[in-house]
Amino acid sequence: DAVKVMNIHAQLVAAEVQRFAGDDPYLLMGDWNFMPDTSPYELMSTGKLPLSHPQVPVHPSGSWTPSITAMRSAYAAKLGKESPFTNRSDTSGPSKLFTGTLDYIWVSKSWEVLDVVPLPDTITSETYPTAAEPSDHLLLGATLKLA
Repeated sequence: DAVKVMNIHAQLVAAEVQRFAGDDPYLLMGDWNFMPDTSPYELMSTGKLPLSHPQVPVHPSGSWTPSITAMRSAYAAKLGKESPFTNRSDTSGPSKLFTGTLDYIWVSKSWEVLDVVPLPDTITSETYPTAAEPSDHLLLGATLKLA
């Protein structure tokens, strides 16, 4: 199942960044290819997934337990929710047109999110990229302060 693999990838990259940072503040950002209502988002934002969750990967030894520290999405921390979308693109999938939030700026507890780059609340283009938006992903940004 693709989402189980995404859970493994999210856990591995988060664990490695957290191991590398140690007690130092850190940021982890990019195109994650998962939506806010999915188990990889839950894993990143809470640091865990219940073993009863249907998208918990099964390790060959019989168990898989992620060991990461919960992070906050800068947009969710500042706005109280994620942006309605960070990507709008024509795909080869069955619905052809995809609109959703796939991009995040994850911050450790050491950061205070002062502001975020405003993103549109409504669709302003059939698809991205456009002349004004040169990627199929919107530009994210945040102003942070060490707490």
